[in-house]
Amino acid sequence: MRAPAPITHVAPKEKPDVSCSYILMVQHLIERCLLLYMNREDCVRALAKYARVRPVITNTVWKELEKENKEFFTAYSKHCSSRHARVFNQALEEATTRLYSQSLDCPEAVRGASDAPLQPCPAPLTS
Repeated sequence: MRAPAPITHVAPKEKPDVSCSYILMVQHLIERCLLLYMNREDCVRALAKYARVRPVITNTVWKELEKENKEFFTAYSKHCSSRHARVFNQALEEATTRLYSQSLDCPEAVRGASDAPLQPCPAPLTS
């Protein structure tokens, strides 16, 4: 007769110890991200990179905050959208102003002064 095979104990995967104070710290960090107008994806990346908070933790805390503060997150989302549009429009206006103020060899092509289709700038003459 054979001896019975030894019984091996396989430990279950350890669940991370996530304390209440850790969750509160993550919540505080998320709130700081909100002050910087970050969306959830940006916040998850930032906390993972700079605070070494696992994305699943940040996502879970963010979702719970959204559940508890629906009105805030709705307003926050609208505000961020309008703010991003204003920032984009401002950057576009500044770039356009810079482009117009530069001395260009072929300004009519850039400015589109006429209704005629844009033509490429003539090649400079080389000797």
